[in-house]
Amino acid sequence: MVYMLHEFEFILKEPIKYASKGQENLGFRLTLKAPTAKHREFLIKLKQQFFKALAGLRDNKSALDDKGTGADQELDGTQVLMMLYMSGIDMVDFQNVMRAMILQGLGNLDEVPLTGYLLDQVDQNEFERLIGEYITSFLLSSWTGTLK
Repeated sequence: MVYMLHEFEFILKEPIKYASKGQENLGFRLTLKAPTAKHREFLIKLKQQFFKALAGLRDNKSALDDKGTGADQELDGTQVLMMLYMSGIDMVDFQNVMRAMILQGLGNLDEVPLTGYLLDQVDQNEFERLIGEYITSFLLSSWTGTLK
């Protein structure tokens, strides 16, 4: 039996301001939890799009191989994101679904639950990096049965 990762920490390059217990703080550490059956509607959409992207690139395998990500190597978050953008799936929809899922109780900024207001303060490039790491930690590892 393989035990899966239940959460991971994502360190932001730029802090987010938030209030907690009457104090203004700067947060760098996002903790993201694995999705559960409660999140299935979001998760199914994300997995469908992810595997559609993977299948679409199967015939154009050389695009990823040129970047050093052959089939025998593990994909990291950056490579996953590159693959998604190259696939032609609707990345606006993908990111919106990912954001909505995270906001269903799957994230904290330090000890504070992640809200839409806080998540919207994350730089777009950082958010994309977060998406890539989330996919490799939970979606991809759940399919391959391996830990990141």
